Order: sequence, then C-alpha cells, then structure tokens
Amino acid sequence: MTDNPPKSEGKSDLGPREFICLIASMMSLVALAIDAMLPALPAIGNDLGVADPADIQLVIIALFAGLALGQMVCGPLSDRIGRRPAILAGLFVFMIGSIVSFIATDFDTMIVGRILQGFGAAGPRIVMVALVRDLHRGPVMARLMSFALSIFIIVPAIAPALGQTILLLSSWRGIFAAFFVFAAGICLWFGLRQPETLLADRRRALSISSIGQATSEFFRLRIALGYTIATGFVFSPFIVYLSTAQQIFQQVYDTGLLFPLYFGVLALALGGACLVNGKLVGRYGMQRICLFSAAAIVFISLPGWIGRSWFEGEIPLWSFMIWMTIIFALVGLLFGNLGALAMQPLGHIAGIGSAIVASLSTLISIVLGGLAARAFDGDILLLPISFALFGIGGLAAMLLAEGKNTIRRIKPLIRAIAPAYPSSTRSPSPTQADPAKSAAKEIFADTVNPPRKGHSMDKTLQSAIFAEGARVHRYLEYRCIGAPDAAGRKRLARTIASALAAADDAAAPPKRIVIAFGRRLWSVLNPDALPLAMDDFHAIQGAKGHVAPATQCDLWLWLQADGEDENVARTLALHRILRQDFELQLEQPAFTYFASRDLIGFEDGTGNPPDNQGRIDAAIVPEGPGAGGSFVLAQRWVHDLEKFEALDIETQEKIIGRTKADSIEFEGDAMPPDSHVARTDAEKDGIALKVFRRSSPYATLDRCGLYFLSFACALERHRIQLERMFGVSGDGLSDRLIDFSRPDTGSYLFAPATGDLEKGLEP
Repeated sequence: MTDNPPKSEGKSDLGPREFICLIASMMSLVALAIDAMLPALPAIGNDLGVADPADIQLVIIALFAGLALGQMVCGPLSDRIGRRPAILAGLFVFMIGSIVSFIATDFDTMIVGRILQGFGAAGPRIVMVALVRDLHRGPVMARLMSFALSIFIIVPAIAPALGQTILLLSSWRGIFAAFFVFAAGICLWFGLRQPETLLADRRRALSISSIGQATSEFFRLRIALGYTIATGFVFSPFIVYLSTAQQIFQQVYDTGLLFPLYFGVLALALGGACLVNGKLVGRYGMQRICLFSAAAIVFISLPGWIGRSWFEGEIPLWSFMIWMTIIFALVGLLFGNLGALAMQPLGHIAGIGSAIVASLSTLISIVLGGLAARAFDGDILLLPISFALFGIGGLAAMLLAEGKNTIRRIKPLIRAIAPAYPSSTRSPSPTQADPAKSAAKEIFADTVNPPRKGHSMDKTLQSAIFAEGARVHRYLEYRCIGAPDAAGRKRLARTIASALAAADDAAAPPKRIVIAFGRRLWSVLNPDALPLAMDDFHAIQGAKGHVAPATQCDLWLWLQADGEDENVARTLALHRILRQDFELQLEQPAFTYFASRDLIGFEDGTGNPPDNQGRIDAAIVPEGPGAGGSFVLAQRWVHDLEKFEALDIETQEKIIGRTKADSIEFEGDAMPPDSHVARTDAEKDGIALKVFRRSSPYATLDRCGLYFLSFACALERHRIQLERMFGVSGDGLSDRLIDFSRPDTGSYLFAPATGDLEKGLEP
C-alpha cells in the first residue's frame, strides 16, 4: 500500500516521543522570543529612550512581522532544497537577530533585530509543520500537533518567569543571550537527530510560475482559504493580549513581580486544552470542534461587556482571570485544528501551502490585532471586544469554508445529548403523507421501491445498523458445513444463539453486533420471514472487463467497538462456537479513517439520507415478509492506491464526482456522467433509489481497500447500482472508480428484525 509515511533519506533513532518533543521545541522558539520579553518591556523602553508607551508594543509586533515575511520564503524554499536546510538556515538567522538585539543601543536597531528573529524563527516554525505534513495528515496530524502544543505550552507558562529571573540577575540583554543559547541547542539537536523527510523526487522547482501556480491553487480551495482566514481572525485577539499583557497585569492590576504567575496560569489553560483536543479530535472531528469553540468564544465574551457595567467600570482581577481561563481553553481547542484543516488539501504543496497559510493568517492577525492593541488606554474592555468581534469573523470564515456541510458537521454534537435513532416505532415522513408522492411510488414494483402507504412498523429493527461512533469494525463471513436443511435447523439455530450469547458475555457493551443471513440459511431458520425478492449474489461481468465475483456466504456478522480488544474478544467467543457448524470464509478487520474517509482520501457515505427517517426508509423493509429487516450488500474492495494517487487532485475529483477537501458534489454539466457519484446516484422515474452505506476501510502492508457495506429496503436497489457501476445497465457508461478499485468478494444477505431473528434462533 502507498499510504505509509515516506521513507527518510537518512537514518535516525528518533522515536514518536522524541519527535513530539522536537516539534514542541521548534514551536517554542517563537513563544520564548515573545513571552520572555514581556517583563523586560519597560526596561527596554527606558534604556532605549522610547517616549510613547504604546510604541514599546512594537518589540512584540515586529517579531510577528518578521515571522510573516519569513514564512513566505521558508516554506517554498523547503519545497526546493528540503526541510532540513530550510530549518537550519532559519535557526542561524534567528541567532543573528538575537545578537543584533543584544548589542542594540537605539530602538530602531532593536526592531531590526526583532524582525530578524521573527524571520529566522519562521524556518523551524513553518517548515516543521510541512515536515509533519510529509509524514501525517488530517486528524492524525491534528492530534500530533495538539500533543506537541501541550508540551510547547510549558514554555509560555514559564517564559515570563524566566525573563523576570534574568532581569533580576542581569539586564534585558541577558534575555537575548539566552535566546541565542536556546536556538543553538535546538540547531544541534535537529541537525544530529532528524533526517530529511522530503525525498529528492518529491521536491518542486523554485520558480515564479510554480509559486504562482501553487498560490492560485490555494485560493481556489475554499476549505484551505476559509480556515486560513479563520486562523487570522482567531489569532488577532491573541496579538492584542500579548501586546498588552504586561500593561494589564503590572499597570492596571498592579501585580508587580507576580505578573509571570498570572500569565503562566492562562498559558497552562491553553496548553491543557490542546492536550484535551488531542483526545477529542478523533471522536468529534476537527471541523465540529472548531465551530463549537469559535461560537463559544463569541458567546462567552459578551459577559465582558456586562461585567464592566456590573462592577462599575472596573472588573476585579479574579473575575478577569476566570473569564480569560475559559477563553484560553477554547482558543487551545482551535490552535491545533485550524492549521491542520487549512493544510489538509495541500499535502502535494506542503511547503508552499504551509507558507501561504502561515503568512496570510499572521498578516491578518498583525494588522487586526496590532491596530486593536494600539487602542489600549488602560481599559481592559478592549479584550472582550476583540475576542467577540474577531471571533465572529473567525466563525464566519469557518462557515464559509464548510458551506453546506456545516449542519452535517455539528449533528454528532447534537446526537451526543439526544437519542440517536428510533428503534421500535416509526411515523410517516412528510413525503409519505403527500398523496401525489405516495401514488407515484405505488406504480413501481415492490422489489424496487416498496410501498409504505398505511404502514406501521410493528417489529424492532437491528439498532446497530444505525449506531455511529465505533472506531473499529470486524466483518465475519461463514458458510455452513454441509447444506442447511430442515433436519439440522435446531442445531444451527442453537449454535448461532449460543455464539451470540458468548459474544455479549465477552465484552461490554452488548448490542453492537449486526447479524445477517444468506438466502439458503435464512430460508431454513425462519422461512416465514424470508422476503420474496431475496436471492444469492451472482457474479457480474462488466462491459470493460471488470468483474464483481460472487462469494456468497450463509452467515454474516458485523462487530463494532471503540477498541480492537472488544472485537477480538467477541470474535474469539463467536468463532469457538460457530466453527462447530460453520466454516470461516472471511475475517476482515476495519477501522474509521480520518473521521469518515476512504483510504483514497475522499469522504465516504456523503450520499446517505441526512435524517433518521430518511435512513430508515432507505434501509428497512416496510411491510410483508421480512418487515423490519434490511437487504445487505457486502463486498470487499481492493484499492490500487499507487495508481489513483499518481493522478492530480482535479482528475481524482472528476472520477469521484465531488471535491476532495470539502466533499462538495459537482452540479449540472460539471458532474462527469461516468463519475462514481453519478453512477451510484440511481433513480427511477424521478424518485431516488437511496440506500444506507456503512462502509469501512481496511489496510495491511500488502492489501488495502474498503469493505463496502450497504443496507436497502429492496434488493433491487443494490442490483441497479452495481449494474450502473459495471456498465451493464444499458446506457453504455460505467463507473471510472472501478479502474482503480476492484471487488474480490460479494454476498447478498438479509438482516432480519429482532423479532424474526429471535424466532429464527428458537431451538
């Protein structure tokens, strides 16, 4: 498979923990250069003759200006010469800037040194992100960056105290000497331990045209642009805080030497949130966490205005610290995710992409935050106003990036506090209550679109069909040892029932298993609940030579769990009993990949009905034999990732029929008729033949792909979709995706309602 991290050009014993610590050290260079200076600002202003107290903020802002400029250069340069040389050059420039500021005798020289420091810090800061992106992507990258941020955040927590200590022992010049020593140590560590991650054949020529092409591509990617702008807005009030923190704590609240303590508490709140984010991102996804956090920042900033009136214009320090702690915790949830989201579609131009993301977001924050900070006149109301207004801007940019996906992104957060799916009753949907639509449906054969007029579900469906949130999956396919018949029915039923009971005892929670049967076994276990349309899977010979083989199984189980240990325990318990009467045909472990994506990088299941009722209508047989059950199509597909990933993004998107970054379907003439979306979006006489997909990717070193799993209220819906994919539907078109992925198994199954299942397993 080709989804592994690229091999390094050098050898290194660098392990995951050391790698995270190295990332944190690189990132901390900027934080150290900012926060350790805060206690020294008044002394620098006095020694260098700064007349306007607001001008001393330029010591902080100048570093960000250099950082923005450096990021524009270091990112593209790293795509040309490699990550290591770009990072080492940046560290060298940072050390030169430290020397310039150390020897400064006037404020202008100090600002020049700070700009050089910022320019040099851009090397390790931005190129390190590209280096991580070389090895990881999506939520994995977000978790890695969040853990690194949680370590890095120790630096801003202790940096002001470090600066204060150096001031007590020497002068502000000693702080710049410490910067030089710290950068030299990182330079030595990185140079000896971290190999190059950008192989020579993946490097890009550094030219105006290549930079222009990458820049043009960036601005066409809505998700990259939107989250970059959002990062700029979110970081703007942080610039305001950093520029005014010394004045707020030491002048407004008169904390004196305790300023580093208060500053460190808030920094730890941010770091703790980054650590929590590393745990949350795998469950809720980066987009949902960002949308929630940005909205909460805006909402929580409102009490800042209210509190000012309540306390008659002066907010107590304890109230200010509580509010800022909450704000910083929410900001911490944003920091690790926004950059990863902006970089997600930019893997093929990681160096230039990271430069654009960082430079543009930093430029936005410098302009907005710098102007706002200059307005500080001793009134801390500036901070809640900044967080509220800039938070609104950031939230608007995120909504722009997500577009129509916004509601779908936040649904899991809503489901966390509400029942997920009905299990025993169903009421007519709005479309079912429409007489015209009901009449239209009745003209179809029951096998394609079963009528639901007057239907009342009196049987309980298998709820695990609709349960979401499992991180790992395991699919088991069995064939009966010998043909099942009426004489052996009781034995088979007893074996299956005993196996299910053993699986429930093996791991908690129960009811996270879906069971389905092939036609010949279910016709023996419970013939009264066998739908008339039920059939075995028959091989399909595609129009272009593609084949969908038939490997019909008799018994099928889908195990869902939060961890592999649960599924292993259940699998062992099941198999010890089932092997008495069944032969294992396939055991396929699978997993949730980057929230909901296939290994080819595209989001899976976007065509599912968005609401609960729509999913039940698509998946569950409404009436007649087998009512409450579902027709299942199970296929294991094998991907040729090397062949697919050799294509450019635009070609991949045309094959699938939607954008890769934000899963927006093409419309009208923009939708290729042979795209995967077009071929699987089946309808008859204007009515969509929807199914409910629950597929999961799998991967080993020699094989990777997708275990395709689909539930339908009619078996014919599966057949129509497969015929359209393999080019045997009569319109001369086939799905282009099957040029890059092929099935090697295929079964039609029936997942009965729980009542019919209990009857079928009665001894």
